[in-house]
Amino acid sequence: MKTVFLILFLLNSYSILPELLTIYYGSSNRKCGGRSVKVKDIFNHGMYHSRIYLFDISLIKTEKPLILDQNASAITLSAEPDVRPGLKVTVSGWGLLREDADFFPEDLRVADIPVVTRDECKVAYHDEPEYKITEQMFCAGDLVRGNLDSCRGDSGGPAVLNGVQVGIVSWGNKCGDRKHPGVYTLVSFFLQWIKNILRNN
Repeated sequence: MKTVFLILFLLNSYSILPELLTIYYGSSNRKCGGRSVKVKDIFNHGMYHSRIYLFDISLIKTEKPLILDQNASAITLSAEPDVRPGLKVTVSGWGLLREDADFFPEDLRVADIPVVTRDECKVAYHDEPEYKITEQMFCAGDLVRGNLDSCRGDSGGPAVLNGVQVGIVSWGNKCGDRKHPGVYTLVSFFLQWIKNILRNN
């Protein structure tokens, strides 16, 4: 059992005191079931850039170990994940189901979203020069039909490939827009940073 909450979470945009946070886990319904644990500490990346979403990663340390069972299990990280274009990452969260939706679902939603090339992603965002697609990111979306995407409320959620967490929902332009794939933090880029945090805490 771990004392560090290993599901990566984007908290850099907010000045949040750890003692005000509670982690709920072990349920696919956000209003009932599962367990809770208080947060002890938050580790934000020191080079985070809020305007262009660089170094968009945080770790959370819980006060007590998480109880792992059939409803809550640890996930693997990899230094060399196979995040090739065309493969599908599984993204989950309680975010909006459409760009114009006005409520969040109670039950966890899951989507398998195809990875696109970094060049395709750069082209998609070339009209928005303030946003840079870098080697610490990857992109996923359906460039033909659209619809498959993460949305507001999913940020910080996992992108999983073959049982390995390869990404974290970071940012995008509208939800399900075929012209703009979603952008994800590439976990492997930060693996040494993650190891250093775990080693020192």
